[in-house]
Amino acid sequence: MKKKLHIEVLRIIAIFLVIFNHTGTVGFQAYTQTNNKKLYVLYLFMAIICKIAVPIFFMISGALLLGREESIIEVYKKRISR
Repeated sequence: MKKKLHIEVLRIIAIFLVIFNHTGTVGFQAYTQTNNKKLYVLYLFMAIICKIAVPIFFMISGALLLGREESIIEVYKKRISR
């Protein structure tokens, strides 16, 4: 299957969003314990933006499965036999 550049770019963005969601927001949360409203708004913005990573992965999976001509039974047989 030929790789599609736009899907690969989306995948890379989603990967970075997941990494930042698990690591970066913890650091931001520690800094926002102070009364700095600008940092708190930045933390909220980044936390909300990072939440779209999982839906992006689902959409990529759906886009890649869209052109397939397999029945659902064939798909499950392939997956189970692994």
